[in-house]
Amino acid sequence: MGIPSLKKRIITNFSVATTMEELIKNEIILITALGIISGKLADVKNTDDEKELPEKILPRMANVFYERYIEENNLESPLDGNDGYLALINVTITNGDVVHRLNELVVFYDQIIGITIGKLHKD
Repeated sequence: MGIPSLKKRIITNFSVATTMEELIKNEIILITALGIISGKLADVKNTDDEKELPEKILPRMANVFYERYIEENNLESPLDGNDGYLALINVTITNGDVVHRLNELVVFYDQIIGITIGKLHKD
């Protein structure tokens, strides 16, 4: 098994940084071929707040699939190269003047061109 790519390491570290107290009000902003995707990193490990379960079902499912994949293939985490994903909630996809809002989205690392942290729009 190889090592994670530098791209994957940077994306992972930026996304985790948005959970720090100083950056908690910011979103992850991804530049992709589809457009600009922004949202919050889904906390799939935290099961304390069960009322949020319906809003996090897709990220939780992706996490279960990921863990099964690792186990079934006797792999060590993290996966090598750009293999992997970010699970986002409260997602906005902007492509020109077209804006789509989704409760959840799984974005695969190999589809990400660039990343930043901030806010695209005012609430």
